[in-house]
Amino acid sequence: MPSLIRYPLKSFCRRYSRNVKAFRQALQDIIEERRAGYSKSSFDDDSDLLGILLSLDSYQGDDERIKDELIIFFLAGNETIRASSANTVCYVSQNPEIKAKYLAEITPVLNEFSDNFVENLSMESVEQFVYAKSCWHESMRMQSPTPNSVSSCFSKTVRI
Repeated sequence: MPSLIRYPLKSFCRRYSRNVKAFRQALQDIIEERRAGYSKSSFDDDSDLLGILLSLDSYQGDDERIKDELIIFFLAGNETIRASSANTVCYVSQNPEIKAKYLAEITPVLNEFSDNFVENLSMESVEQFVYAKSCWHESMRMQSPTPNSVSSCFSKTVRI
């Protein structure tokens, strides 16, 4: 907010502000690359979120709004992944047999890339985690990371 510039900000706030500006600029660069045709969606029909937003009339010429939508989805996705991963680890850790099988599957792959996960771990490597994915799906079945807002209501007595 420009009106607050005259007030001294702590270093954390200045660093936060720089990071927000850098993130928004990175998103702007991606938007411009997509518009110019330099980057393509990983989907054949540009049906990813950015492709959809760029094609909607209500978002034409409003890059700030597009960036806001992308950030919201990014943050919501992070929270969902964090919650579902934490639930999976919790459930796996409660059963020694499942934990042993889980670790036996992922440890060799993770050890292979231990020097640099970020650059070396690929989707092909992660696809090898068949049992780990099953554990994750089961934990999602047991406890969804997002609250269920739909309630069932019967119009007459039902015996289940």
